[in-house]
Amino acid sequence: MTRLADIVIISALVSLLFVSGASGFHSVKELSLAGENKKNEYLSTRFISESFRKTCKGNGFKDLNQWQKTCRSLWNLDYIGWCSAEDFMVDPSPESGELLYGKWIGSCGEGEVYERCASVGKL
Repeated sequence: MTRLADIVIISALVSLLFVSGASGFHSVKELSLAGENKKNEYLSTRFISESFRKTCKGNGFKDLNQWQKTCRSLWNLDYIGWCSAEDFMVDPSPESGELLYGKWIGSCGEGEVYERCASVGKL
């Protein structure tokens, strides 16, 4: 009888340990997924904003239309666009070049970026 009780108690403890481990594994999986999403959000924001700035300075993509198309497909964006910031705000120092604005929305987050461009003809 004692042996049967020991087997029942050990089985119950092993089952409890298994359930606790499975629950912990699920939590770790959720944290890992959340971390991966944050990493993708950071990488997309960094790439899109830095490539916008570089393109405005003539060092990135051929023009902002190419920037727009490439970023849309690369990061699976729902929306990406750019325009002159003068379309919606007063530029405090227009003598230092046109102020351009970029905006994007997608599964990896959303963002905005501004950059001055001395020669608009290249864009």
